[in-house]
Amino acid sequence: MAQNFQPASLVTLSHDTLSGVIAFHNEIRDYNKIHFRNTQIDRFYEAKDVEAFILKEGLVLKSCTLKSRDAQKKIFAECLVSGQKSVYRYKDKRGVKYAVGITKNEIREIPYRERNKIEKDVTYSITPTAHIGFLKLYFQDCPDVFPEIEEMKQPTEYNLIQLMNHYYEKVGKTEHIELKKRRYDLRFGVEPTGTYLISNHRVDVKQPMMGINLYIWLPWGSERLYLKTGVHKIESCRWNNDDIKEKNPYESAYVVPLYFEYVVEGKWIQPKFSSGVTYMINRDSWGHPFWNLGFGANIRLSKNILLDLSLTSDIYDFTFRPEWCWMSYAQAGIIYRFNLKK
Repeated sequence: MAQNFQPASLVTLSHDTLSGVIAFHNEIRDYNKIHFRNTQIDRFYEAKDVEAFILKEGLVLKSCTLKSRDAQKKIFAECLVSGQKSVYRYKDKRGVKYAVGITKNEIREIPYRERNKIEKDVTYSITPTAHIGFLKLYFQDCPDVFPEIEEMKQPTEYNLIQLMNHYYEKVGKTEHIELKKRRYDLRFGVEPTGTYLISNHRVDVKQPMMGINLYIWLPWGSERLYLKTGVHKIESCRWNNDDIKEKNPYESAYVVPLYFEYVVEGKWIQPKFSSGVTYMINRDSWGHPFWNLGFGANIRLSKNILLDLSLTSDIYDFTFRPEWCWMSYAQAGIIYRFNLKK
């Protein structure tokens, strides 16, 4: 289900334009190195090798020298507003970060870091304010926007674009461009499944489970990330607890997964890994939550149909005698993928 390549143009250092496709998944490594491919080229480009990549929908990934308090380095940064003053978005190991343009090809990180301090064994949260002073200095030619800066609790894509637009309104300049923001389709998958409990520590199950899974694409975090949920019915099961084993007859129950699933791109085979919570619901309880880890692979049968083979394990019981446990499930299903264009 992972998206591989998408149409884009490469702008070379000599300002020539090459058409092709790139693999961009909105992940940290994509802001350091991008895979570009056309009929003549198939290679990874670092930010020092090109001027920019322009995606079909208007997203511009510009090669910039990022200056921060610690050091400077070349990265790809997504240009949100371009003009005499510009704002950029990128990712590093601390998450989404924002920067402003200080020259044509240099940007400076907007400082923002949440911190805590400990006094007498009590932890206090320190409200970040460094970004306010930084932005006031950057917009010192327009004090009219200072009140808006002072109300900014945290730099975000929305409030920085609003600030830039208000700045250009106040100074009476219109030669700026608010670049198109990336628009993602609504992508989801539906999967009828069969599941067999291959080892159990908590539940005695007599027969396989049947059910359905729903996958929802979460490209804002990573274009390889999905939310997986669903419902699976166990016709006959019983809790393995020495204290109540004789009192509990076999009965039906439901298993509800709630996992984050990371799918690695591949032409035919797509390895995947998952982590989340499994809820087991029976007649007397609204759910026993278990921490679950899993892995598997999707095998592409056609453009929008995939064979799913997975092995997952509940490894910690949060409520029913909280402790480490081990219940492993082997699951197979057919994923039908749907895209709804925005």
